[in-house]
Formats: sequence, structure tokens, C-alpha cells
Amino acid sequence: GRYAFVYAQVTPPGWPWLTFLDNMRRYAREAAEKTKGTVDIVVLIPASDAAKMTRKHHEHLRKYDARLEYVPWTLPPELKWWPKDWQPGQALGWCGPQDLVRAHTLGLDDYDAVAFYDQDIEFHGDVSPILLCASTGKFLSASGGVGEPLNVGFFATRPDKRLLRASELFAKGIAFDRQTGWGKAGFLPSAGYFIGAECGQGYFHSLFYHRKSQKARQALTDAGLPGPDVFDAVDAVQVDRCIWNYQTGNGCPSRFDCNLVRVHHKPTSKPVGRDCGKLSFANSSTAASVPSSSLPSFAVPPCEVRKINVGPNCRCKEQSSTKTIDVQGYILGCKQIVNNPSGDTFRITFVSGAVSKLTATREDADACWCDDQLVVACCVSPPSP
Repeated sequence: GRYAFVYAQVTPPGWPWLTFLDNMRRYAREAAEKTKGTVDIVVLIPASDAAKMTRKHHEHLRKYDARLEYVPWTLPPELKWWPKDWQPGQALGWCGPQDLVRAHTLGLDDYDAVAFYDQDIEFHGDVSPILLCASTGKFLSASGGVGEPLNVGFFATRPDKRLLRASELFAKGIAFDRQTGWGKAGFLPSAGYFIGAECGQGYFHSLFYHRKSQKARQALTDAGLPGPDVFDAVDAVQVDRCIWNYQTGNGCPSRFDCNLVRVHHKPTSKPVGRDCGKLSFANSSTAASVPSSSLPSFAVPPCEVRKINVGPNCRCKEQSSTKTIDVQGYILGCKQIVNNPSGDTFRITFVSGAVSKLTATREDADACWCDDQLVVACCVSPPSP
């Protein structure tokens, strides 16, 4: 596939800039080898800020084969709320622009999957599993190190311009309140306000994870995402932040092995206590310092596209709308929505293993089906001999 790591830059860049770009390029090459694909590095930036970049900035990008992607806004055009002590155009005072500009990552649909990372993130190991998982259609994020349910310094997804459009539509007529959140969506699973709730961390979490938010549901629907439940189309899940977006040892196991960290975010200074540190502090801390080749690695096996016939589910007296079959080999991905010859619509899920479980659930009705053919295209890797 074709993949990308994504940065964002708001305001003209200073110097030094993108100090972990060499590290990102190294692991982009490794991910490309693992996936047998390509991994680009993309920097989102408003054209007005790009115009103020110096030759040194451009040479830095060329050295590590990174490209600029000009974006038309840093705040969704329909957004009319911001803190009372802030006005559009201010460089400081609110984290909204630097957070919400990242939504343009969602629209980079030339790629099969993209992963956004903050500029202070350092790779410590293979991140190809994130790209492969996101390419199946899941929206991936991780919680934060100070109690926030989503840290906006990392997310990954299969880009779709409808997701970007939903992030714009969600802004229309919405406001943030420290008691009720964005559009009265609340703060769950947090008990109340959390760090960054008024910026991207709360905005993205409310839009993609709050199934009870009518405002979010309407935005996703109006953007054209398929039903019957548009949140299933987003398929927002989370990964272990102690591995994929490490932000201090807070919330990680007390005897956590720093060699398990794949992506390190915080702390950026010398670690204290049981915190894992950046690679530059490896000699003075428990930071992950072993070569990536000796880190635990998820193998990315070759797979072949198989057309798997789920067949009929004619148990109509039982009112069964779901059927599960065994598939020999590891399923890595399947077409998520399929139809049988009668036009019935099915959602496809799976549990991967040496013998995988493939499940078809009828979506257009809570009913059986009797067609002999219900064919699903899946990418399947054979079990090890």
C-alpha cells in the first residue's frame, strides 16, 4: 500500500525545526520494507506560513524526502466559538488552530493509511502495525498521560474526504463549555473537563467517539458516511499509549519495560523515576536504547485476496441475522460492507488466528437470508507450516 506519516506546522517555522525528522525517515523506510509499500512524510502547513520558510527549512525537508501539503484553514470555516480572550490570527493564547489543522490529515485520500504525529515524537521501534491496522478502516488514537481520553499528538486512519468534511460540519453552530464540552457531548470517560478539552483533544474525541452526541452523528451523516450507524463507518478504537504514544509512565505498569515503547512522546527532557526517556538519554535512564532489530516485532506476512462464500443463513424461525464461519489462515482485512444477489446488506467483521472467524451481520433488517451466495473478499495469510 501507499502510506504516510504526517506533521503539522502553524505559524512560520523557527530553527531548529522538525528535530526528529531523521528518526521519522529511518522508520518510514523500515515500515516501507515491512509492508512492501511506500511511506511518505507530509507536513501540513498554511501557504502563508510556508511563504516565510527559509532555504534552510526547505533543504531540511529535501534531505529527508519530506513534502509540504498546503492547507486552506487552521480552524474549520464554520467554527465561530473561541475563548473570550483570544481572536483569530493570534499566535498564542489558544491551542485550537495548532490542533484542528490536523484534521486535514483525514482528507489525504491518495494514501491507504496515514498516521499523524506531534513534532516532539520519536520512534523507538517498528510502527508498520499502526499503518496496517488503520488501512482496514479503523480510526486509531491513544489516551493521554494526564488523564485526557484522547491525546491529539497521534492518530491514524484510512483517509476519506468525508471524515474531513465531517470535521468541518461539526463546527457549525457549536460551542465549547467547561461543564458540558463540545456541543453538550460531555467528557466521558473522563469525569469532567480534561487538559485540551477546549482544543483538538476534546473536539476529535467528541466527533469520533461520542455515539450519543446528536451533533456528531449529524455531522458524520451529512458528510455522507454510510449507515445505518455512521459511527460504525468511523470505527474509532484506541491502542495502548504505553507502547504507541508513550507519555510518561503515568498509567503504565509499575515494572514497565521501556524496550516495549514503539513511539515516544513525553518526557522530552531527562526522565525521572520510572519514566522512559528519549534515545539521547539512554545512558542515564531506563530509556529504550536497543537497536530496532532486537525490539519485539509484529511480522507482516504476505497475504492473498480470497473470495470467501459465507453462504445462506436460512434459520428464519430463530430470527438469526448473523452467521460466523471458520476460515483457514490469518485474515488481515476484508471488505466491510457487502451485498448478496438479493440486495441484502451485510457488515463483515473477523477475528484473526490460524483459523480465523469471519462474521456476516445483516444490516438492512434483523432477519435471515437464504441466498446460496454471500461472497466476501478478504486478504488472508496462510498459517505457518
